Amino acid sequence: MSTTLPAHDSSRRRRVRDYASRHGYWRTGLHLACDGLRHAGVVARSIVVGLRPEHVVRSAFDPGVAFERRLLTTNEVAGLPSAAPPNQLSAAFLAKAETRGDLCYAILDKGVIVSFGWYALTTATLYGRPLDFERDYVFMYHGYTAGHYRGRHLHALGLAEALATFCARGRRGLVSVIDAVNFDSLASARRLGFIERGSILQVGRGVCSVRFATPATREFGIRVVEA
Repeated sequence: MSTTLPAHDSSRRRRVRDYASRHGYWRTGLHLACDGLRHAGVVARSIVVGLRPEHVVRSAFDPGVAFERRLLTTNEVAGLPSAAPPNQLSAAFLAKAETRGDLCYAILDKGVIVSFGWYALTTATLYGRPLDFERDYVFMYHGYTAGHYRGRHLHALGLAEALATFCARGRRGLVSVIDAVNFDSLASARRLGFIERGSILQVGRGVCSVRFATPATREFGIRVVEA
């Protein structure tokens, strides 16, 4: 769940103006400042969110769209064409997902992946380091929708249907993290029914970093792993 303002050229100015029109200049400035601090490895903060079946807002998506939707393994994803840029589903990314046993819930248009979300069943990572969560839940990460398909609430549809799929397999719900100043993603999550439960703060980078999880995150069994 990620939206980042572009770093350079004239498109940056257009995106900043568009972002400010939706969130105001104060929040836009905060987004840019925090994004810079995160990329510099100074400090980063993410909100922990969760979704259970009873929370889903059905009006947030259209289940009648004429696209194929299904759960895929990493090998199946690798064998399908995708409308996403190559870096979104790189060989290195797929190899790591395969090692963990992660799955992808994808929306396809005529056999082409146009929207997806990834789901970790046993362990997750945040800021490049391990993150534990309650095993009754599935950890959602790395959602993407191709540009031409945005505005159709496909991401929300994929989340809701992935939730139903995993709950049918015995899980209670989904858990995820969203950058604290990613106001677009936070608003999107709230529209679908995600509830916010605390945050995770990281100060520093790599082996020199320290992470903290607030007490509210315990509802989803969040535990930072210092390894």
